[in-house]
Amino acid sequence: MKMTNNGLIGPAHQPGVYNIDCAVAGGRWTCVGKSSDERDALSMAGQQAALTGGRFRVCAPDETVVFDSAPFSVASAQGSAYETTAAAKALKLTYTLAVDECYRVQFDHVHQLAVIGDMANASYEWVIEAHEKIVAHSNEGHGDASCALRDGLIAYHGLGDVTEAVESNVPCVLSSRPFVLRDRLLLDE
Repeated sequence: MKMTNNGLIGPAHQPGVYNIDCAVAGGRWTCVGKSSDERDALSMAGQQAALTGGRFRVCAPDETVVFDSAPFSVASAQGSAYETTAAAKALKLTYTLAVDECYRVQFDHVHQLAVIGDMANASYEWVIEAHEKIVAHSNEGHGDASCALRDGLIAYHGLGDVTEAVESNVPCVLSSRPFVLRDRLLLDE
């Protein structure tokens, strides 16, 4: 155990991989997973934070924290949501109405990730903002807010320090798709 820069006591990590920690009682962390791929680690931590409401973080191989779920505002857990920002409401989305804001993650003093959508119809998108302007967003109609959160976390870490709008026409498909082969269900990799 060692003291981290935010005052919480951290676990010993496996070197050379991205370690996923969960906050436990007494200001301590426990390591709950690891991955050699940053995107996989972010996906796992974001999904667990969204599903459990717990605090999760991802530590890079050099021990810097690249994601901490502490700034989440989890509205869907209480059955209500926050109103979306004016910039998000102005988006022309194909599958979602920007009515509710389900999650908001503050990364630094500039960048934020929000999951917006229509909770009544279970359709969500991720939005990345910088200086109160949208720099990137999805247009996929995610059926689950935690999946939109996962994809948004991955997209944010792929953008770097971008502060101007980025045009992306590539669909964000991250999950495996089932297909049938000789009457057995297999997952493509």
